[in-house]
Order: sequence, then C-alpha cells, then structure tokens
Amino acid sequence: MTGFWLVAFVMLWILVLILAALVTGILLRIETILKRTEARLSVAGESHGAGLASGETVPSFKTRTSGGELVTSDVLLFGAPSLFLFVGTDCPPCQRLVSDLESDGWNLATRLLLVTSGEEGTQEWLQNIPPGVPVIFDAEREVNRAFATDITPHAFLIEAGKVIAKSIPGSLAALHGWAVSHSADGEVVNSEVTAVMP
Repeated sequence: MTGFWLVAFVMLWILVLILAALVTGILLRIETILKRTEARLSVAGESHGAGLASGETVPSFKTRTSGGELVTSDVLLFGAPSLFLFVGTDCPPCQRLVSDLESDGWNLATRLLLVTSGEEGTQEWLQNIPPGVPVIFDAEREVNRAFATDITPHAFLIEAGKVIAKSIPGSLAALHGWAVSHSADGEVVNSEVTAVMP
C-alpha cells in the first residue's frame, strides 16, 4: 500500500468516526424531543403519569418562596383559586411566558404562582416577575412531586386543594384564556390585588 492510499484510508476512518459522533448526537437530541412530546401528548389525554388529573387532591407539601420563607400547601392551595405554572430554564416556551408576564403582568382574580426547580441564585431569568406573582424556587422538588409533573410549561388550576384543570400553555394569552374559561367567575382584576403571600 502506497503512502497516498494509507493517508486516504486513515482520513476515511477519521471521517467515519466524525460522522458517527454527529449521528449519535442527533439521535440523543431526537430522543429528548420525543420524550418531551410523548409527555405532552399524555397530558392531553389526562394520563396519570403526567401530572395530577382533574378532580384529584394535591398532596401536602412544604416549600420556600423567593423571599426564603417556608410555606405549606395549606397556605398555597386553599382560599381563592390558584394557578400553579411550572417553568424551567431549558424550556423556550417557559422563557416566552415569563417574558410576556414581565411586560404584561397578570390581571386575573385567579392568583398565579410560578414554580421552578433549583435555587433562587441560579434563576436570574425570573427576577423581574411582577410583584403580585410569587415565585417558588422548588429546590427539593416537593411541589413537582406533589403535582406529579416534570413537564414545563405545565399549568394546574386549583380550587379548595383539588385540580380543576391542567394545561400546557404556549403563550401568556393562551394561559390567560384557559384560566378564564375554567374559572368560576372569569373576573378580571388588577394584578396588584392578587398577591398570595401573607
């Protein structure tokens, strides 16, 4: 085998290895997309594995607010209807929702609570949320476990400790319309009145 053919043979194997690495990376990315799509489709069918179903009671939990205060499910789940919106840093629809929330605010009687896993210091993208919308940094994932969800964005409308409805909103307008259609009164109020934390 001449030097030219030897170099060509080595280059061919290098090219094959590069292509194998690229194909493996693409397949791993597709697997992630397929898992997320499967989870979203199962939510649409009210599958139990993708969050509590309508009518189910939310189990008790403890968590911390963005101010660091410890709150229990008794405080968060009872009283006025609540909308728990689970968001994540690696979720483009979540970032769109948060951006729209920062600019437009929340103007429904139904109180909105944002829930994200991780510590407050690692979630800078949630620092400009309007004051009437509490952020829960669920580092221990107790709230996620109580709602049986790892999907983001994922919204649960709660009344008297029970799930009324759930949704995967694509925009703040869609979330707003969904909350109005599932709330008892559909009343729109000033967002400053909807603060949750005592």
